[in-house]
Order: sequence, then C-alpha cells, then structure tokens
Amino acid sequence: TMSEIKQLFNEINRARPPRATREELDELGFLLDKMEVTEAYMHSSSCTAEEYSESEVELKTLCDRVDLLMEIV
Repeated sequence: TMSEIKQLFNEINRARPPRATREELDELGFLLDKMEVTEAYMHSSSCTAEEYSESEVELKTLCDRVDLLMEIV
C-alpha cells in the first residue's frame, strides 16, 4: 500500500548518524593535511634523497592510519 511505501521510503532516507567520533574525524582531517604537505615537500627542490626516503615511510604510515579511520567513517 502507499502508506507502506512511504514508511519504507522514510526509513531508508532517515539521516543516519556517522559512526566516527568528532575526534576521529578531526584526526582524519589532520592526517590528510599532513599527507598533502609531505607530498608537496617530497616534490620540492628542497627535499634531499634521504628526506625523500623518510617521507615515503611517513606517507605509508599516514596512509595506513587514514585507511583505518576510513573504515570507521
């Protein structure tokens, strides 16, 4: 019936609260910003070969943490 359709529609479209906490969302934003700065530095003329290697390791760590947080979000 139409009332059942409306009820089902409303249940499907009801706003669902995010599963992530405010702190997790803030951390995710911070990590994404840090990744962007790290990548920018890696591709700058100031970055030495040693720093580039260290930055690759840092990016891998950041990506792992972002992946974990994205599963929560």
